Amino acid sequence: MNFCIRLFDPDQSPQSSTQVPIWTNPIWMKGLAEVHNCRAYHLVCFQNEHVVALMPIYEKTILGLSKCYSPVLGYYQPICFYFDPPKYPNRALLNKLEIKSEIALFLQKRYHRLGINLHFQNHDVRGFTWNKKISAKPLYTFQHELNRDVEIFSEQKTNLRKALRCDYTSGYGFDPERFIDLTIKMFSRKNHPFSIPAARLKKFLILQEQAGNIRQFNLYLENRIVSANLLLCDSTDTVYSILRATEADDLKSGISVLHSHLLVEQLRDQYRLLDWCGANSQGPARFKAALGFDLKVFFHVYF
Repeated sequence: MNFCIRLFDPDQSPQSSTQVPIWTNPIWMKGLAEVHNCRAYHLVCFQNEHVVALMPIYEKTILGLSKCYSPVLGYYQPICFYFDPPKYPNRALLNKLEIKSEIALFLQKRYHRLGINLHFQNHDVRGFTWNKKISAKPLYTFQHELNRDVEIFSEQKTNLRKALRCDYTSGYGFDPERFIDLTIKMFSRKNHPFSIPAARLKKFLILQEQAGNIRQFNLYLENRIVSANLLLCDSTDTVYSILRATEADDLKSGISVLHSHLLVEQLRDQYRLLDWCGANSQGPARFKAALGFDLKVFFHVYF
């Protein structure tokens, strides 16, 4: 097959006016690039002048060396395919494999370093790993089909009953300053530096909320937000819980399981799938497993 790969500004991409996954949404991508002081592109793969694939990428150049990476909040970088389903299913598999191989070769030639998270639907990474320079390692996330009930382990049921005895209320409410305050405190408790300036992050969140890309689901105590969940809302049937931050004192009351339970109930009639965006740290992974969510694999490709 004869392929050609080109980079486009997300606003000028051949696919920018069509329905695209939220991770390739131009407003989301350009806002994220501004937050991280990097460049955002749509990597577009053509075959005979027809678009056959698109992938969001972020690049940064330091001392003349360029890297392609996944910025904070840019959890996935999916490869989206655009071609008619062939007669034989394995023909589609081979077509995708060839396209991924071309993308891998392009990334290898353009960048000094690579480190990106593919979407969980891009689970066939042979097109990358057959390139001798590129490696792939598995990462994990938990997901929940929202038409199913949450099957909570007994110890978390105890925490849920404990939280229900408190006077928490819940609902949507966009308050970027409070969300940022809780997030900075959370990162500090974990001894992780929070590298995004608060003012820059606030501007980004306001822009994304106005565009309908994000929502904030909160738990309140005495009308004060004590736990805030940032949701990335896809134009498809999936919603992503990309970050949650909670007051330290309220963690003792079982609020985490209550927040998860209420979020699932809130989203049940709006989406098919909830992705919790992560299962790669022991504490959060054990907690999500105890709520009965489904473990899924995705891949980090790098060199």
